[in-house]
Amino acid sequence: MSAEHLHLIVKASTVELLGSYGVAVAPQASGSGSSTADPTSMLTGLIDFRSPGFSGRMTLSVTRDLATATSGEHGGTTHGTADWVRELTNQLMGKLKTRLARFGLKVQAGLPSAAAAGAFSGQATASSEQFQYSFRSLKGEVLVALVGQFDLGAIDYANASAGDDPKDLILF
Repeated sequence: MSAEHLHLIVKASTVELLGSYGVAVAPQASGSGSSTADPTSMLTGLIDFRSPGFSGRMTLSVTRDLATATSGEHGGTTHGTADWVRELTNQLMGKLKTRLARFGLKVQAGLPSAAAAGAFSGQATASSEQFQYSFRSLKGEVLVALVGQFDLGAIDYANASAGDDPKDLILF
């Protein structure tokens, strides 16, 4: 599997998750540099994951308006909104795990936690990679990052189920 396949999986999972809560998001071009989000004003959840050759941390950062728009009865207070962002982080990891399992990669995830404002991405080391994704919606920006060690050869594209070709994903 190529990095582009992984990027498509992350983007499609994020669009699907937020769409299920009635918030349409559109991925921005990689490296467009057009992000207007102030990371210190965003709510961030993070979750660690591991699998042989594929381990690291995923962060999800959303604006307060977007968190409130998706939370319904879950986010009436500041504590509730932070808890809801942890839940969104957990659900996004679940969607990624499901899609990656179709390609033979069994990912184990830890428990999601809330991060301090501005803690969007983890610390990349010399031996780790970092992928960042930015999305826009009418309720604000969404930022997703994967930081860790990613052996994309560990993902067995040949064993993917019919219809699981990431190229078949339609991102508007």
